[in-house]
Amino acid sequence: MHVLVVDDFPSNIFLIENILKRHGHTSDSATNGYEALEKLDKFEFGLIFMDLQMDQLDGLSTARIIRNEQMKDKFMLPIVALTGNELNKDSINLCSQLFNTILRKPYSKEEVIEIVNIYDRSTVK
Repeated sequence: MHVLVVDDFPSNIFLIENILKRHGHTSDSATNGYEALEKLDKFEFGLIFMDLQMDQLDGLSTARIIRNEQMKDKFMLPIVALTGNELNKDSINLCSQLFNTILRKPYSKEEVIEIVNIYDRSTVK
Protein backbone atom coordinates (compact mmCIF):
# COMPACT_ATOMS: atom_id res chain seq x y z
CA MET A 1 0.00 0.00 0.00
CA HIS A 2 1.16 3.55 -0.72
CA VAL A 3 0.89 5.73 2.40
CA LEU A 4 1.14 9.49 2.90
CA VAL A 5 2.88 10.54 6.13
CA VAL A 6 2.23 14.15 7.16
CA ASP A 7 4.20 15.60 10.08
CA ASP A 8 6.27 18.70 10.63
CA PHE A 9 9.02 16.78 12.44
CA PRO A 10 11.33 14.87 10.07
CA SER A 11 12.15 12.31 12.77
CA ASN A 12 8.46 11.37 13.07
CA ILE A 13 8.19 10.97 9.29
CA PHE A 14 11.35 8.88 9.23
CA LEU A 15 10.05 6.56 11.95
CA ILE A 16 6.75 5.76 10.23
CA GLU A 17 8.32 5.51 6.77
CA ASN A 18 10.92 3.07 8.11
CA ILE A 19 8.22 0.88 9.67
CA LEU A 20 6.23 0.94 6.43
CA LYS A 21 9.23 0.09 4.27
CA ARG A 22 10.22 -2.85 6.47
CA HIS A 23 6.75 -4.26 6.01
CA GLY A 24 6.65 -3.91 2.23
CA HIS A 25 4.75 -0.64 1.89
CA THR A 26 5.73 2.51 0.04
CA SER A 27 5.30 6.04 1.29
CA ASP A 28 5.56 9.70 0.52
CA SER A 29 5.72 12.54 3.01
CA ALA A 30 4.64 16.12 3.57
CA THR A 31 5.59 18.54 6.33
CA ASN A 32 2.33 20.50 6.41
CA GLY A 33 -1.25 20.37 5.21
CA TYR A 34 -0.60 22.37 2.05
CA GLU A 35 2.08 19.92 0.92
CA ALA A 36 -0.24 17.01 1.76
CA LEU A 37 -3.03 18.44 -0.40
CA GLU A 38 -0.60 18.89 -3.31
CA LYS A 39 0.56 15.27 -2.99
CA LEU A 40 -3.05 14.05 -2.88
CA ASP A 41 -3.71 15.87 -6.17
CA LYS A 42 -0.76 14.14 -7.84
CA PHE A 43 -0.66 10.64 -6.37
CA GLU A 44 -2.99 7.93 -5.08
CA PHE A 45 -2.67 6.78 -1.49
CA GLY A 46 -4.34 4.01 0.46
CA LEU A 47 -3.89 5.65 3.86
CA ILE A 48 -2.75 8.89 5.49
CA PHE A 49 -0.98 9.29 8.83
CA MET A 50 -1.39 12.97 9.78
CA ASP A 51 -0.10 14.95 12.73
CA LEU A 52 -2.76 17.19 14.28
CA GLN A 53 -0.48 20.11 15.14
CA MET A 54 1.57 21.51 12.28
CA ASP A 55 2.59 24.96 11.09
CA GLN A 56 0.82 26.61 8.16
CA LEU A 57 -2.14 24.20 7.80
CA ASP A 58 -2.80 21.85 10.72
CA GLY A 59 -4.07 18.30 10.58
CA LEU A 60 -7.67 19.10 11.52
CA SER A 61 -8.02 21.74 8.81
CA THR A 62 -6.33 19.51 6.25
CA ALA A 63 -8.57 16.55 7.09
CA ARG A 64 -11.63 18.80 6.80
CA ILE A 65 -10.56 19.88 3.30
CA ILE A 66 -9.87 16.27 2.28
CA ARG A 67 -13.24 15.08 3.59
CA ASN A 68 -15.11 17.89 1.82
CA GLU A 69 -13.44 16.96 -1.48
CA GLN A 70 -14.08 13.26 -0.98
CA MET A 71 -17.78 13.79 -0.35
CA LYS A 72 -18.02 14.57 -4.06
CA ASP A 73 -16.41 11.24 -4.96
CA LYS A 74 -18.07 9.21 -2.20
CA PHE A 75 -14.70 7.57 -1.41
CA MET A 76 -13.31 8.07 2.05
CA LEU A 77 -9.54 7.73 2.20
CA PRO A 78 -8.60 6.48 5.67
CA ILE A 79 -6.86 9.17 7.73
CA VAL A 80 -5.12 8.42 11.03
CA ALA A 81 -4.59 11.34 13.41
CA LEU A 82 -1.21 11.48 15.14
CA THR A 83 -0.94 13.37 18.41
CA GLY A 84 1.30 13.57 21.42
CA ASN A 85 -1.27 15.53 23.41
CA GLU A 86 -4.16 14.51 25.61
CA LEU A 87 -7.40 15.26 23.81
CA ASN A 88 -10.46 16.55 25.62
CA LYS A 89 -13.94 15.20 24.89
CA ASP A 90 -14.71 17.91 22.31
CA SER A 91 -11.44 17.30 20.46
CA ILE A 92 -12.06 13.56 20.41
CA ASN A 93 -15.57 14.11 19.03
CA LEU A 94 -14.22 16.42 16.31
CA CYS A 95 -11.43 14.01 15.42
CA SER A 96 -13.88 11.12 15.18
CA GLN A 97 -15.78 13.03 12.49
CA LEU A 98 -12.67 13.63 10.37
CA PHE A 99 -10.29 10.78 11.15
CA ASN A 100 -10.71 7.02 11.11
CA THR A 101 -8.65 6.58 14.25
CA ILE A 102 -6.25 8.41 16.57
CA LEU A 103 -2.73 7.17 17.24
CA ARG A 104 -1.06 8.58 20.34
CA LYS A 105 2.67 9.36 20.33
CA PRO A 106 4.86 7.61 21.19
CA TYR A 107 3.48 4.72 19.19
CA SER A 108 4.97 1.31 18.56
CA LYS A 109 5.74 -0.31 15.23
CA GLU A 110 3.09 -2.90 16.08
CA GLU A 111 0.45 -0.18 16.40
CA VAL A 112 1.43 1.34 13.06
CA ILE A 113 1.36 -2.01 11.26
CA GLU A 114 -1.94 -2.99 12.90
CA ILE A 115 -3.52 0.18 11.51
CA VAL A 116 -1.98 -0.34 8.07
CA ASN A 117 -3.27 -3.92 7.99
CA ILE A 118 -6.79 -2.76 8.84
CA TYR A 119 -6.91 -0.42 5.83
CA ASP A 120 -4.73 -2.31 3.35
CA ARG A 121 -7.15 -3.54 0.68
CA SER A 122 -4.48 -5.76 -0.88
CA THR A 123 -4.16 -7.86 2.28
CA VAL A 124 -6.21 -11.04 2.16
CA LYS A 125 -7.90 -11.50 5.52
